Amino acid sequence: MKVFLTSFLALICFAVLIFGNVSWNEKIEDASADNITKPRTADLSSSGQVEKQTSDLVKFISNWPEESAEVFKERLKDDKPFKIVLAGSSEIENDTFSLEKALQENIMETYGNAIELSSITFDVTSTEFLEEGHEQEIADLNADMIIFESLTLKDNGEVIIEDSHENISTIMQATEAANPNISFIVQPPPPLFEANFYPRQVEELKKYAEQSGIVYLDYWNSFPEEGTAERASYFTKSRDSLNAEGYALWTDYLLNYLISQ
Repeated sequence: MKVFLTSFLALICFAVLIFGNVSWNEKIEDASADNITKPRTADLSSSGQVEKQTSDLVKFISNWPEESAEVFKERLKDDKPFKIVLAGSSEIENDTFSLEKALQENIMETYGNAIELSSITFDVTSTEFLEEGHEQEIADLNADMIIFESLTLKDNGEVIIEDSHENISTIMQATEAANPNISFIVQPPPPLFEANFYPRQVEELKKYAEQSGIVYLDYWNSFPEEGTAERASYFTKSRDSLNAEGYALWTDYLLNYLISQ
């Protein structure tokens, strides 16, 4: 009988120990699970964050065309970059000066990845531009905004003013056919020192843009008047092109347009 009781008590003690050990392990596992730091993922698509990002950046686009502003907001909402293309002749991209590089640092500092800036150049007149099908080439870039240097300097002595303007209209129509929401903006080539016919061409370009409802970036107004000593300080000693100060005037004008303060 004593043997039976002893065996029975031993069995009960063993069961209690097993149950206690299992229970203790479960508590340890639960406690460990509670203490694990789970990675938190930011909900970048939340409406609150999108609205804040939009409000932070739209204050810089007050100079833009209305359609560009709306597309920019949509790009922010969709987390996609707003694409700006600088198109023109070697006046905007050469061994001495790169308009894209001159603008890029401030664009990135202000907009970050919200804007994608690029450039494309063509060493042709506006008529040759169309004959070679380059209008489709820039249309295929799927830009949201094109800032087009008018090729007026290339057309000087080669293409009459009226045809030059008609060519710009054709180029613009091709880009709008590819993207109805695109903003096509015109800027003149850089000024020359004491030129004769060229300033008249650019003045006619400005009138054409205004009459056609095209945004025209008149950065020539940033330069001192013709014939002044101050104006000469923005050109190289040979007077055949802008110097660093002249290019800075051009760049600053575009930055003030693209980044409203």
